[in-house]
Amino acid sequence: MIRYHSSLFIALVLLMASVRDVLSQEMPLLANALEMCALDTTYYVPLEALNDTSDPAAIPAYDYIDNDGGTNVIKPSEGKFSPSRVRLTHAYFPWRGPYLTFQRGRTLATGEPYDQGSPLDPWGQPYYFFSPLGLLRGDSGSVTLELYGDQFDRYTIVSLGLDSVKSADDLVYSFGSGVSTTAISSLRGPHVVGVSPGPLARRDSGSSETPDYVVASGSPLTIRGVNLFNDAGLAEVFWGSTRLRDVVTTNPREITVVIPPVLEGTNELVVVAPGKATTNSVRLQITAPTSQGELWYLYE
Repeated sequence: MIRYHSSLFIALVLLMASVRDVLSQEMPLLANALEMCALDTTYYVPLEALNDTSDPAAIPAYDYIDNDGGTNVIKPSEGKFSPSRVRLTHAYFPWRGPYLTFQRGRTLATGEPYDQGSPLDPWGQPYYFFSPLGLLRGDSGSVTLELYGDQFDRYTIVSLGLDSVKSADDLVYSFGSGVSTTAISSLRGPHVVGVSPGPLARRDSGSSETPDYVVASGSPLTIRGVNLFNDAGLAEVFWGSTRLRDVVTTNPREITVVIPPVLEGTNELVVVAPGKATTNSVRLQITAPTSQGELWYLYE
């Protein structure tokens, strides 16, 4: 039997209750600030930018909204960063922030484990900002599959809780109406190996020929994303010019196909919703297991 010192246990319970009270207030405040920012500018911004000003002399420098030539922004309907930074002080719908004032000592001083300047939860760890496509990393303008990846159906703010790792004590706050564009967020399957941080993560280095994923021919492949079908529930999967017709299962966020045994090589995978939209491309390498058995150690 585990025994607790009663007064210490009661104090711990009260402390945890007070911390959760803080979280229940701070997470909606962050979400409301993002919504206000979107009303003014038409964009969401990284959490660390919510306290930014229009003053070029801001200290620290990253609290100037146009520092480094502009801000990486997200159109709420898209769930990913725009291709280029936007100078919000000169935008048609300009910056009217700061939308929040962060307490001194309650922001991340470095760029690890998240964006520099990000607000911190009561345990001193950053709040993380997710779209349905993955973790939004404002410093690099990328969407990665870290932590919860593309698990959420709406925009979500996450605190990793007391233990500061992904676990049952995490707190999540979802808001917004989701994403209306068509996009692939990840590939999965028993013989699928992720090579890049994700199909929506910008490659900082390396050849554009580097695949995002490797899969063995003849294997099932699950394509995960948002709005992968048109209004009639139809979708077509292409690897280069080859249509993958062996569709096994579908649901609102996933399509599972079987890779034909004869395919091999590297090409762009896309999903086409006929008459509606085509997704972003995912660079997929298909290998022949019998001829490249050295890859199988990756699947174990």
